[in-house]
Amino acid sequence: MPRLATADETVRAEFLQADAPATQSEKPIIPAVIVYLGSKPMCSIPMRGRVYTETTEMESAVTEDIEQEVEPAVTKTIGGKTTIVTPAVTKTVQRIVTPAVTITTKKIGDTSAGMTAYAFERLDAFGRIIQSRIMPDSAPPDVRGRPFCRCEHPDHLVQFHFYKEHKNGPNEFRVLFAGDDGADPETRRIQALTRKAAFEEYLARATRHDARAAAELRETTG
Repeated sequence: MPRLATADETVRAEFLQADAPATQSEKPIIPAVIVYLGSKPMCSIPMRGRVYTETTEMESAVTEDIEQEVEPAVTKTIGGKTTIVTPAVTKTVQRIVTPAVTITTKKIGDTSAGMTAYAFERLDAFGRIIQSRIMPDSAPPDVRGRPFCRCEHPDHLVQFHFYKEHKNGPNEFRVLFAGDDGADPETRRIQALTRKAAFEEYLARATRHDARAAAELRETTG
């Protein structure tokens, strides 16, 4: 059974409202792939707001010094006795025994702090296909060969979900979810489902709030 909030906790929460817009600290990081479905050879979409990445070193790397020979010694042998003419030239290098332990965290910046530009390009300056920006053959048939960008900002995902170049035109973008590259198939499947569910929950919350705000505005203005 869930624990009920105490009076002090309720005051600290400042009377949270159901379906209220998410605060900056509440906005989730949701990795997604945005596919451009339009016909422009190059499409660039700027959006207000950014995702900031911070890397913190929890444990320093463990290293050891190793003497490395740069030039061998020059020797000569006279009467069966070897004499060093020129000693070897060595240098000390550091070898990492144990790499540093770091933690990477991401957070959503305030909408007034910077912009994010999404560039959907199929060809480079020489007219060659940029394979790293093209959806692979393993993607759904309707997006194969289409240019894409990666996006983690939930508000940007919502904008791409509804984006139309013309008011009554088709959607220009497709929002897709996948697992991390390099993960095993089952892990990738679970990651994709989790990210899709997180976006659908965020989208539903934003949609309900906008609908309620529009209804209240209509009632106010008559």
